[in-house]
Amino acid sequence: MEKQNNRFKLKYGEFKKKAASFLEKKGFYFVLLVCLALTGIAVAITLGPKKPQDDPSSTPDTVEARHSEDESIAMITPSPTPKASPSPAPTITVMPDFTIAPTKAPKKAPSKASPPVDGDIILGFAKDKHIYSRTMGDFRTHPGVDIAAKGGTEVRAVLAGKVANVYEDDLFGVTVVIEHSEKRKTVYANLQQNPPVKKGDRLDQGNIVGLIGDTAVVECAEDAHLHFEFHVDNEPVDPAEYVLLIKDG
Repeated sequence: MEKQNNRFKLKYGEFKKKAASFLEKKGFYFVLLVCLALTGIAVAITLGPKKPQDDPSSTPDTVEARHSEDESIAMITPSPTPKASPSPAPTITVMPDFTIAPTKAPKKAPSKASPPVDGDIILGFAKDKHIYSRTMGDFRTHPGVDIAAKGGTEVRAVLAGKVANVYEDDLFGVTVVIEHSEKRKTVYANLQQNPPVKKGDRLDQGNIVGLIGDTAVVECAEDAHLHFEFHVDNEPVDPAEYVLLIKDG
């Protein structure tokens, strides 16, 4: 046991000598290294994150003031402006092209009345010109039309109206005159004696006016016929403009 203690003391003595020799040679560098390590630790502690309680400015009053300031900032922060809904596209009104003349609707031809008798026209209307008269052997005007029809054929009113006159004309024989609306008048001549109407009678369209005769001395050379005239404003006009007539041929 004593030998072991002596051996330990001997090794410890040798260690002390070696340590003293090392510190004598390398001691300065060792001390410098230890100082640098301690300095780094101190700096790390100094620059490390501070706890709220360590911040001298983080007193209860300052914390409450900061909270109030944050709320004020939040209150004055403008809310985003709502986007305006897109306006509807404007309606485009197509203007009419006034440079183009409007198309006129064709005038509807007025309906014509039924003829007083059925037959061909054997002598036409000639107000402004002269035509040949077989009876008189000359050229003269003709204020109406002569419609071929057998003696005794019924003659009918082409329009409703009032009998204005019944008489025997020196040239055209037994004659009946009927007045109609719109200043129109019709004349039926070369009738038989004693027609079935008298002045003042009111007739409907199609009523019998008289019968075909041979009383027109100015046209006695013609075949049996009705001498028919159509007047507007007391002026004779072509009956074919108002009545359905069949032209000869």
